[in-house]
Amino acid sequence: ISILVFVLVLAPSFTAFNGGVGTSEQEYCGTGCHDTLSSAVVTMEASDLTVTPASAVTVTVTVTGGTTASILGVMLVSTLGEFPESLPSADGWTITTDPSGSTAFNYYEISSYTGSGTFEWSLTAPTTEGVYVIYARVLHDGPAAVDYTTGLTFVVGDIAPPGAPAVTLTSPPENAEVEETI
Repeated sequence: ISILVFVLVLAPSFTAFNGGVGTSEQEYCGTGCHDTLSSAVVTMEASDLTVTPASAVTVTVTVTGGTTASILGVMLVSTLGEFPESLPSADGWTITTDPSGSTAFNYYEISSYTGSGTFEWSLTAPTTEGVYVIYARVLHDGPAAVDYTTGLTFVVGDIAPPGAPAVTLTSPPENAEVEETI
């Protein structure tokens, strides 16, 4: 019996996420758990980037290339930093469904990656107006990882989008009567 326990303790974990946790809620782990850069290409898109507070939005992550015939994990995070509070819920997002369609986790794992995959999450936007960014992190066996560092920038509520131009009319002055073509 002690030999069996010894073998089980020493057996490597063959999952994409550090510690082999499978589909679940996971914080951003940085280079501490996956220290090799994956060659996978990651893209993200959303059903809408300007939303009202507490409205529904769909986020899609597409992965191509990288290590194939292995486990692949994809996660949505609200920051690309090796510290707590990277879960989207820390910024007020609520995940209503993950790519499984039946659970609501930020980390989703498949057991056999064949070189491309598309993963879709349904979320509810934060209730507080503001600008929020959601990023994707892709993890392979190996351990290798790659981030979608651009992220998706969401404008929640009736505020000016980031980088929007500001326009001020200096002529004619306010309340002036004008004639001809303006």
